[in-house]
Amino acid sequence: MKQKHSRFKNCFYRAAKWAEPSALPFPEKTQKAFYAAALIFTGCCAIGLLFFHVMGYTAETFLPGCYLYRLTGYYCPGCGGTRAIRALMHGHVLSGLRMHPFVVYTVFMMFLFLSTYTLHYVFPERSFPRLRLRPLYFYAAIALILINWILKNILIYLGYWS
Repeated sequence: MKQKHSRFKNCFYRAAKWAEPSALPFPEKTQKAFYAAALIFTGCCAIGLLFFHVMGYTAETFLPGCYLYRLTGYYCPGCGGTRAIRALMHGHVLSGLRMHPFVVYTVFMMFLFLSTYTLHYVFPERSFPRLRLRPLYFYAAIALILINWILKNILIYLGYWS
């Protein structure tokens, strides 16, 4: 009886070891580097968006549009990203989700990551829980991009999406 139990236990151990790479967070050094990069990126985006808003520029004035969509009539994996960012800037979260769910997912995850790490660094004496980056979050982002791309193009083909 004991041998069956150990065989059963080994099966679960192997399954847990297989799932380990995406479940475990990245090392702390990588987390800190990503935190610094995310802060710099967020600051640059905020300054750029403020500049374009003050100068009165819109995306149509300096972005050429999607060449793949122009040539074939089908969306590329990134189509809708600029419209989703603009919708989020105006507070239209559901519109942003419809246009490109990856943008909303990324903004949400960056907000959680930056806010939890900032609280951790500003108040080191308290133990605030931090959102630790895991490869699983990046796999989810890639899946969102692919699902969005495939679904939109199927709906265009069927005539339900313009």
